[in-house]
Amino acid sequence: MNFMINGKIVDKEYIIRLYGENNYLIPSGSEDYRLFAKRVFTGMFEYAKAEVPNNRILEKLVINCNQAGYEFAIYE
Repeated sequence: MNFMINGKIVDKEYIIRLYGENNYLIPSGSEDYRLFAKRVFTGMFEYAKAEVPNNRILEKLVINCNQAGYEFAIYE
């Protein structure tokens, strides 16, 4: 899945790279992915050279993405 931020495409390959760079943020045996997801979203905004939202907005992105039924998974 590609994302578009400020007219710049954040492609699947870049998201896979962010996943690999930040998966250490997922605590072993935990299902709390918030810190990991916030870091991935932050990386996406930085890649698009867009202003990174504040922490409250990042939390909303993480929560709403989860409530929408999306599951962050990498399929190769």
